Amino acid sequence: MAHRLNRLTRRQFTVMALGTATAALLSEACGPAAQPAPTPSGAGAPAPTAPPKAAAPTVPPPAAAAPTAAKVAVTATAPAVTKPSGGSLVYARNMDTKTLDPHFSTQLSERYALYLIYNTLVAYDNDFNIGPDLAASWDIGDGGKSITFHLQPGVKFHDGTDCDAAAVKWNLERILDPSVKSPLLGQLQPPLEKVDVVDKTTVKLQTSIPWRPLLAGLGERPGFIVSPTAAQKSGQDFGRTPVGSGPFKFVEWVPDSHITVERFADYWDKGKPRLDRIDIRHVPDTQVQLGMIRTGEAHLIDSVAASALSTLQGAQGVTTEELKSGRFWGTQSHSDIPPFDNVDLRKAVAYVTDREAVRRVAFQETGRLATHPLGGGWAFNAQLDSEGYTLDLDKAKEALARSGYAGQPLTFTNSNDRLTQNIAQILQTTYTKAGLNVSLESVPAADSFTRVKEGKTNWTTTNWAPRADPDGLLRILWHSTGFQNTTKFSDPEVDRLLDQAAGLFDNKQAAAIYTEVERKVVQEASYAFMIWPSEFAARRTNVQGFVYYPDLILRLRDLSLA
Repeated sequence: MAHRLNRLTRRQFTVMALGTATAALLSEACGPAAQPAPTPSGAGAPAPTAPPKAAAPTVPPPAAAAPTAAKVAVTATAPAVTKPSGGSLVYARNMDTKTLDPHFSTQLSERYALYLIYNTLVAYDNDFNIGPDLAASWDIGDGGKSITFHLQPGVKFHDGTDCDAAAVKWNLERILDPSVKSPLLGQLQPPLEKVDVVDKTTVKLQTSIPWRPLLAGLGERPGFIVSPTAAQKSGQDFGRTPVGSGPFKFVEWVPDSHITVERFADYWDKGKPRLDRIDIRHVPDTQVQLGMIRTGEAHLIDSVAASALSTLQGAQGVTTEELKSGRFWGTQSHSDIPPFDNVDLRKAVAYVTDREAVRRVAFQETGRLATHPLGGGWAFNAQLDSEGYTLDLDKAKEALARSGYAGQPLTFTNSNDRLTQNIAQILQTTYTKAGLNVSLESVPAADSFTRVKEGKTNWTTTNWAPRADPDGLLRILWHSTGFQNTTKFSDPEVDRLLDQAAGLFDNKQAAAIYTEVERKVVQEASYAFMIWPSEFAARRTNVQGFVYYPDLILRLRDLSLA
């Protein structure tokens, strides 16, 4: 029996996947007639990292049920746009971009451009419900061990080649090929066994076991579809010369300056995009960003500090937006090398972390105190809010004494952006009270996360945004094979629990297991959790279609100018 829906909620996906249910999510499918696609050849050459400097950490989870977005300062309301408006939009942020090949992407800011240049197989709405993108609909069968995608017909890549079932197969097999060394491999394997082309617009994914997170994962990095022809032709340079099927085609990337894309005239979803051009400007200084939005040099900025909101109040032509998010902020340290391979030292840091001071001073009393990773979504457990490590100087001193590191010098390395520096200074004050001898070190924001990935930074602040499925966050950070497991966290029981939960389509049962995973992560203490903050963005009032998504990645493709 086929169930045709306009949107697939997490609950509906769970119910349908338990049997051989069919989720058919309708979307307008249009585009020119298709032509033969390149024969998939398994793997393309790994795309290189680009020459720029890289930036701050990626991020993690939403608020209790679904994050809520609200306007906090509106100076004007622009009329709704009912037809393509054209024009060029400037978005200013700190860019840590290293590659525009999604199969090698690990940096946060890369995803802003990826959603412009490429399509994913599925998409999310602002409640993390799963909807169509390249896949117009899909069937979940074999007791949750297969997904058959029915693709939009007539879709073309920017190079004129077909974006069809063969191209999808080539993309997924490229990630799965161990010789390619894609960092995304662990997000598809071990469960994904094979990808079969049924016909030109139908592709079937077969897994060895039921694997609930697979569908949601295809709405982010593993689901971006690149042109096989272009990837094979460009080889190592594809990450600098990307070709997708998205609403915008790549124009240029000048490291430490900007990424420019322009409207793809033959985009399959007719009437979109509404903009002619988008420039993503590299502006690491938040004060400069604020100046650009006030003067109109930029149309949009995000990651606006709560302390800066007052400077935008009353600014002519500027509107601010708020998301009560599930992104956690905390500190992290390497649990496998000195000095933080000492569990008592990690516990001392966790006990002396003054969450309330960080919330009060750095975040201007916005957001919620965090003691565990998941700040929202269907696996969120409020009971964990009162567990774990809370501020206790006596326990911190006891743990520090047991560690043998009392009075010994420790280096706390952080990005030089204003918010992170504020947090570091607040934490240092309390660290000192417990007897920790901490010196602060700063590194350029564009280098901060790269240093963490390379193991050059041991102890630092961190922040991670939520994923549509809780496995998407917990696995990449705390499974022993997680591609963002920079603390070298390793617990066979956590690996087992994560794999067990991923095979469950009953969210209630899976959520109980994720609660146990969170408890183990918290107790290990390589992360000390602090806050799930409110997130703020600022836009010019003529920018229309703004939506805050739980993963905090702005979908610039949906914007227009009035």
